[in-house]
This record gives sequence, structure tokens and C-alpha cells, in this order.
Amino acid sequence: MSTQRLIALVLLVTVITKCAEAETIEPVNKKCTGDRLVVFSGQIDESILENFSAKLVPCLKKGKQVQLILNSDGGDVVSSFGAYELIRVADTNKRLMVTVHNKVSSAAVMIFLSVPVQNREIGCFGNMILHEPTLSALINANVYALEFELGSLKLKRATYVSIIAQNTNLTEETVSSMMKETTLLTAQDMVRYGFAERIVGCK
Repeated sequence: MSTQRLIALVLLVTVITKCAEAETIEPVNKKCTGDRLVVFSGQIDESILENFSAKLVPCLKKGKQVQLILNSDGGDVVSSFGAYELIRVADTNKRLMVTVHNKVSSAAVMIFLSVPVQNREIGCFGNMILHEPTLSALINANVYALEFELGSLKLKRATYVSIIAQNTNLTEETVSSMMKETTLLTAQDMVRYGFAERIVGCK
């Protein structure tokens, strides 16, 4: 098996495992008595799957309206892929509305794009940053470990670019170019490029 295929397999298994673990976690509140407002602010890591499984999934599976207020600089991109798939599977009735009043950047963009464009809102002063993924420092890494990590990073980037292109008006080539230049998108830019349906909160 080639190194590229091995990397792809490892990444796929990781995402599937994260989603499976999220589905089997005992929710903090299994009951959903009405519509719900959920706020997520901070770095994305593996705990986001447990968080969403407890706070979002029970209501979404019952067809309840859920409002997610998102404010994040990003974090672990593989965890964001898992959250993206978790929401898409759970929200079969398209009842989740995601609103960004401040910022949504890097890995957090995956969560924002997990719902249809008509369910995405951006605040008047909200913004988005697209940039190249970074590689964590590898202490005492040998050449094979470094090669694997670089290959994994390229695959994560390709997946990230593909998801953005599928859920906006942008091509993969345009997304890739914007990431290379570290692009800041205003609320108006986000609506124009198809990241969001509408701007809210302006007076």
C-alpha cells in the first residue's frame, strides 16, 4: 500500500471513529422538551463531538428547531470533519440554524458549512479567515514520521478545500488561492461567496 493511500485510510478511520464515539456517548440531556439555543465559543478539539451529541443531536433527531451561535478561531481540523458529518447525519429535517456574530475561522468553517446555506447567518460585524493548515512541531521525528505527517496535512487540506467548494459559490482553485493568501472575509463577502445566506443584526 502506498504512503498516500495509507494516510488517506488513517484519516478516514479517524473521522469515522470520532463520529461513532460521539453516537455512543451518553448524552447529558437525552430529553428535548422544546427548541434550543446552543452557544459554542472557543477552540475545536475532540470534546466538540461529545458536546454536540449531548446538546444538539437529541433535539435535531426529534425535528426540533435548534439555534447554534458559533464563535471560534478553529482548532483540530479532523475533529471539525467529525462534527461536520455528525450534524449532517443528525439534522435530516434541516432544523439547525447556525449564526456567527463575531468570527468563524479555520476548522470552525467546517461546522458553519454543515447546514444548508439558507440556515447560515452572519452578524453585521462577523468575519471569516481562510488560511493554510499548519503542522504541529514534531520533536525527534524521523524522516518517515515527518513524511507521513506532511502527507496527512495535504490530505486534510484537500478535504477542507473540497467541503468549502461543495457548500459555497467558490471553486476549489479559488478556495485554495484564498487560503494561500490568508484571506479575511467580511460579512458582505461571506454572503457574496455563498458562505452565508443573510446578514443579521445591522441597524
